[in-house]
Amino acid sequence: QIAERAEVLLKQGIHDIGIIAFSKEQEGEIERQLRKKGVDQEKIMLRNLENVQGVECGYILISIGYAKNPEGVFRLNFGPVNQEMGANRLNVLFSRAKKKMIIYSSVRATDFKLSDNRGVQVLRDFLNYAEGLAQTKETVHYSLPSHRIIGEMVAKKKFDVRYFSAIEGMAVSGFIQGSTKKMLLVDPGIVPGETQNLFPLLAILKERFSGLKIVLSLDLWRNPERMQDDVVSFFKN
Repeated sequence: QIAERAEVLLKQGIHDIGIIAFSKEQEGEIERQLRKKGVDQEKIMLRNLENVQGVECGYILISIGYAKNPEGVFRLNFGPVNQEMGANRLNVLFSRAKKKMIIYSSVRATDFKLSDNRGVQVLRDFLNYAEGLAQTKETVHYSLPSHRIIGEMVAKKKFDVRYFSAIEGMAVSGFIQGSTKKMLLVDPGIVPGETQNLFPLLAILKERFSGLKIVLSLDLWRNPERMQDDVVSFFKN
């Protein structure tokens, strides 16, 4: 289905297309299907969940690619999502689409059992959110990446804040307020090859800045009004 949708979008004259699979195996299978259909893969960005940091496309097609086994059991084993930085990987993924995100999933949020894994919780909440939009035929509130939305929030209040896209190779982006040395991080994550532990970086930032706040795309989508109040309050006080 994903290969077919990509083919249709290309025929419609849309060339800013990205496909993101939840595993390298899924990525390989999608690549084979695209090749089988004769789709020009140079016009499509195909990645897996572990290497999407720093890339954006107008249209993002997401392949979750997990389902119940032949016995009807759905095991909450999502590879990199279950790992320590799984929730961060998902928050990076959710902010890759500039115009539209299309999700392909064989499971629904109600198929998820209770889990104390943060990555699994974020994935379940995201599916629940997406299903709610589909049922009400509601369009996504925002088509811009999260950092641009938050940047507009800050700009409206005329705070002396500047945006940065990365810190010395670390995959963290956010905003810095120079006068009071406050830092707001948006969907903090780690680029592949760097240390997988974000806490030492946060400890260093806490020493250098008088205020440190983390915001996630999922929270922005859930309650944009509250997010705006939190961001404004952070830089104002």
